[in-house]
Amino acid sequence: MTNYISLSHIQSLINRHAKEIMIAMAVLGLGVAGTFGYWFYRQQQEEAAQLAFVTCIEEFNGAQQNPAQWPTVSLAAMTGYRQHSGSSLAPYFMALEAQSLIGQGKLNEAITTLDRVIGAIAKNSPLYFIYSIQAARMKLDSNDDALKNSGLRDLDALAQNTKNKNRDEALYYLAQYYRSQKSFDRAQELLNQLIVAFPEGGLASSPWTILAQETLKEFAA
Repeated sequence: MTNYISLSHIQSLINRHAKEIMIAMAVLGLGVAGTFGYWFYRQQQEEAAQLAFVTCIEEFNGAQQNPAQWPTVSLAAMTGYRQHSGSSLAPYFMALEAQSLIGQGKLNEAITTLDRVIGAIAKNSPLYFIYSIQAARMKLDSNDDALKNSGLRDLDALAQNTKNKNRDEALYYLAQYYRSQKSFDRAQELLNQLIVAFPEGGLASSPWTILAQETLKEFAA
């Protein structure tokens, strides 16, 4: 038979454990307040990071017009990262720093910084593969043979990765690399692979397909 608890029994339990109930309610209240406080704090941190990032972008735009300002961009980006390393924009401060290092001709330092960016952002970010391709191409431009080989492996993997949303770009630049090495058969093979995977006028059409077709015409000339 079902045992029912009477209202008087419930009241008796409440009276008996009033102190414990008050403590539990206080703890719950503090937890809610703490959660809201942390959320508010995070919002403030993100807003501050956004303002700092806008400043970095302004410095970046200025340096594109005046290359002497690239060290200023580096300083602003590094400072922004240090002050806002816990924000969602932290990797992008590093990305700006990498770009500023490229502007200063510090390729190896830029590669190291961009590798940190790639390691810090989610693989489902629309920028993940863009940065990965850029890093691979930078490594191929390095005078360091180890970096060059690493870049070739990375770019080849990106070109064959069907989950890579920028696979067409990777295929194109990999073909251009082999063309520069006078491996014309391999270059043409990759360009044809690009055209088949991203047919012009199809749902997967790509601006890189047009470039690939133009390059193939140069081979045939």
